[in-house]
Amino acid sequence: MNHLIDVRSLEKTYQNQTILASISFSVNKGEIAAILGPSGCGKTTLLRCLAGLEPISAGDILLKNERVNNVETEHRPIVLMFQEPFLFPHMTVLENVMFGLKQQKLSKKSRVQQGLEMLDKTEMSSYKDTFPHALSGGQQQRVALARALVMKPALLLLDEPFSSLDQYLRDTLRDWVCALLKQEGVTTLLVTHDKEEAMMIGDRVILLKDGNIQQQGKPNEVYQFPENENVEGMFSDGLQLGGTFIPSQYLQIASQDEQTVDKVVSQGTISSFFFKYGLCFYQVKLKEHNVKLILHSKQEFKEGSKVLIMSNMNK
Repeated sequence: MNHLIDVRSLEKTYQNQTILASISFSVNKGEIAAILGPSGCGKTTLLRCLAGLEPISAGDILLKNERVNNVETEHRPIVLMFQEPFLFPHMTVLENVMFGLKQQKLSKKSRVQQGLEMLDKTEMSSYKDTFPHALSGGQQQRVALARALVMKPALLLLDEPFSSLDQYLRDTLRDWVCALLKQEGVTTLLVTHDKEEAMMIGDRVILLKDGNIQQQGKPNEVYQFPENENVEGMFSDGLQLGGTFIPSQYLQIASQDEQTVDKVVSQGTISSFFFKYGLCFYQVKLKEHNVKLILHSKQEFKEGSKVLIMSNMNK
């Protein structure tokens, strides 16, 4: 296996409270792994432990098969990029990007060359002499990414880097960052609470809740085959019925007068509808299962309409 990082039975406790409980996972070289979970589940703590900013209570962190538990932060080839850019306001864009290189005691000529090359890759070359206050939020994030990548980290840790941006900018920057990371071959762990983001960016996903990994694997596999109710609620869309999970793609809405009783798995009420991607989606409230489903239908229904939920999973 071409694992760049192996986390084995990692535990983190604080004042007798368990933050992370026996966490184990691996990330391959050049892979982007998305860590998904609700607020307070331990995502950021995990990144801080990997970066060496927090001591671990038990377990091992192996980087390129070498144990780095006791290696100081500055000597780990790992860079952590926080939610906020944290650019130095008194430095220009280029000076911000070169800051880490200066700590490596490289010559000024080499620092400038590498800094300019990275600004070119992040499409920020024309702002090299600009100060951070004159940049937009998205531009500041690009500079922060350039500052991280110029260090040539073996592992890049991203802690919800798009959460402070508006939806349009978030989508645009997310796609651009993903493409750049793949182009540069940077092994990355991305923390997010947005399942769409995890699904779009991650080569694989790691679902975390209450300090425990609930499931990990390729996004489509986890989405279609959740292993427990936590995963169903966090990442999947569908209906749990008699111990079997039926993904949403196998469910459809029908009016109550349709003669398809043998395929009916539940009944519900249309509570709302919305349009996305040129399609109409209905939110259906299933009283007997105490859940709400979002399902696409070409049929037209009004709010309050009583409907049948059918399954074609066996087709």
